Amino acid sequence: MAQLSTSYIMIILSCLNAAMLLYTLLNRHKRSMAPDLLLIFLLMLEWNLSVAMRSMATNTDLAIIFHELKFVGAALLPVLVLVLVIKYIGLGRLVQKKHFVVLSVVPVLTILFSQTNHWHHIFRKSFDILYQPDGAFYIHAYNNYWFFVHSIYSYTLWAVSIFLLLEFFIRKPTQYRLQTGIFIIAIVFPVFTNLIDLTGWVKAYDLSAISFTASMALLLYGVFFYSAHDFIPLARIKLVDSLLNPIFIYNDKYQLTDANQAAVNLAGTKNEDLYGKSREQIMEILPIRPVQKGSSIYCLVDLADGEEQVFSLESQYGSKANGVIMAYIDVFNDITALESAKQKIEIMAITDSLTGLYNRNFFDDTMCCLDREGRRPVALIIGDVDGLKKVNDTYGHAQGDEIIRKAAAAMKAAVRSGDVVARIGGDEFAILLENISQVDVERIIEKIRMNYRELSSKDIPLSICLGYAISNNVTHSMDEVLRLADEDMYNYKREIYNKG
Repeated sequence: MAQLSTSYIMIILSCLNAAMLLYTLLNRHKRSMAPDLLLIFLLMLEWNLSVAMRSMATNTDLAIIFHELKFVGAALLPVLVLVLVIKYIGLGRLVQKKHFVVLSVVPVLTILFSQTNHWHHIFRKSFDILYQPDGAFYIHAYNNYWFFVHSIYSYTLWAVSIFLLLEFFIRKPTQYRLQTGIFIIAIVFPVFTNLIDLTGWVKAYDLSAISFTASMALLLYGVFFYSAHDFIPLARIKLVDSLLNPIFIYNDKYQLTDANQAAVNLAGTKNEDLYGKSREQIMEILPIRPVQKGSSIYCLVDLADGEEQVFSLESQYGSKANGVIMAYIDVFNDITALESAKQKIEIMAITDSLTGLYNRNFFDDTMCCLDREGRRPVALIIGDVDGLKKVNDTYGHAQGDEIIRKAAAAMKAAVRSGDVVARIGGDEFAILLENISQVDVERIIEKIRMNYRELSSKDIPLSICLGYAISNNVTHSMDEVLRLADEDMYNYKREIYNKG
């Protein structure tokens, strides 16, 4: 009679387990923890069904089979609970598939040894059947060494899970404590009842099976009806993973503990391949390099379209109230558009908008630099476009601008690539040439005049007056060289007018 009532109780509990499992399955998309919870519920249901079938069996051999079948769920359950706890406390990204495989070695061997025990007796030495006056019977197992390996390993995993939850309970804000407390009770309760089962104090009922039903109910409530935990992944997905900025989070030892999707995409590898690596290793993996040593500006140039992308690195740290650093955060900001705009502004600041040559500001700065650094020899050519005012008055300023552009083109085509050609006034130009001889300077001047004549037309004949000066040592400042070049240009202009 007692065995029959036990069977009814276990069937009812199994039905409740199945109902909670079905609810979790149908609502698995609503909570981030639901898939892990589903596997845990499946193993708990397997345990309860095994116990129910054992209590219903009238044949002792069949009862022993069901008695041992529960170890399929019992062996793997502590591993899955530990994984669930690790994810709950925010360390889920540290758990990789290889870690799960290692943790599952002992449970898999336990399942193998328990289900094939009649061949080797590694798990159980033997079984005794204890008959009761009412005809019911109970199974007493004599354990062998692998059972104790399984027990020690399982209780160690349970203890680690409880410890992690207690530590999380203590250090987290109060809004997390109710849910964490629910999970602690849900784990501690079946562990406690399983210890009672091992002592053999209660023979009529499997207290672990009963406590698993209560544990399932608590876990179901904690995950689906008290969802404070889901605020964390929800906020993370919406606020962090959706950001285009690559974000890397390191622990106090500068080992990577987290990275958003943009960071994983930048690294070009799987996220599990990044976790645990040092900051130096991560920077080596990333396809970006600082523009110069010690700079916080990084360039990414190996894009598919060949365009350059520019990032700025902003490093921060998080600390506790006592000032102890908990984590370091690296945020890469895409400043490509900003750098492009900055470069355009910098170019505009030194460029003449009409001709594309350097402007007076750049010319003056270069003159100062030549004096400051004492770079010699330096030649300076000064040019002045003749008759520009007459062209402006007769043909309009648009035609005058065209003459200015032609003068600029004639000069640019005559000089070397590293020479500085600048428009320093309305119709005035200057050319700075370093490390050059007088013969080469005069050759360049003749080439400029020839280029300018080729650009001339019958309607508007073009002419340009050019003069130059050369400084071979620092005894002459660049201002003095400019004055001498100006004088040479005006001497040439007077000479042309006198001939005309």
